[in-house]
Amino acid sequence: MQAEINAFLDSLESETTYSHSTRMAYGTDLRLFFNHLQNSLQRTPTLADFNANHVADFLEAERRDGMRLSTLLRRRATLHGFDRYLRLEGYTKKRLLTPELQLIDKSDFVPKEQTKYLSTDDISRLWEVLSVSNKPLGIRDHAILAMLLETGLSVSDLVSLNLSDLDLGTGCFHLVSDTGQDFWLSLGKSREPLSVFIEKARPDLNPAPGEPALFISQNGIRMSRQSIWQVLHNSGKSAGLSIRLCPRVIRHTATINLVRSGRPLSEIQLFLGHTNPLSTNALLHRLETQKPLENSNLSKEL
Repeated sequence: MQAEINAFLDSLESETTYSHSTRMAYGTDLRLFFNHLQNSLQRTPTLADFNANHVADFLEAERRDGMRLSTLLRRRATLHGFDRYLRLEGYTKKRLLTPELQLIDKSDFVPKEQTKYLSTDDISRLWEVLSVSNKPLGIRDHAILAMLLETGLSVSDLVSLNLSDLDLGTGCFHLVSDTGQDFWLSLGKSREPLSVFIEKARPDLNPAPGEPALFISQNGIRMSRQSIWQVLHNSGKSAGLSIRLCPRVIRHTATINLVRSGRPLSEIQLFLGHTNPLSTNALLHRLETQKPLENSNLSKEL
């Protein structure tokens, strides 16, 4: 089986849809599965040992060892991918892992730490605080919060944005995925605060000559990740929020808003920077189980 695993991993190198980190994760999953079989069978596994029963035993052993649901879902996806590769390359003639086979019972998993997000009242208090400021920094911070809450971008992606990445006429912004693909995605409701910032506030922050960054500090240069964290912390404190405002809370809130606005899973995955849709599904599962949602079940909307 080791030869077939190596051939499968080699085939992923030519697939542009898989990032380097995803390929590394798939390699880890298959290595762990192979080692599990070797230990349980007390011999070198062969391709005949790759079957649904052994996969179920492996995932159950991983669950008992404390693996998170998202990790187990990725392990299962890896093994399904390996199964598909074996059939396409003629190693096997029939599917070994049927899609309806339930190998993981999600009810066994209870998140260890609550996945927090902002309520509608929290967001209203934030806007009340940010909208009253006519100072350049206040207008900038309003635009930052609006874009993060509307898109769920990571802080790293946010600070890397340039003015040229925005097309306010169409209400879209440019994003390059981890796999190198180019996308233009909707700014949604953040379009207006961004327009106000670019037209009225950014020039008053005295940008350095030729500075391409969209969001700049009071020194006129590109903001750092630490600066964004400070903006969030100060904004949450000023609004008197019950939880500490940080990028993770913002991303969780944005994810819920994206689902409720009817955005497709593939687009939400791009906003969040997930190379694997299982990561997005796992986040939605955690959000769903933490707190009753105002409209409807997240997984059903997907």
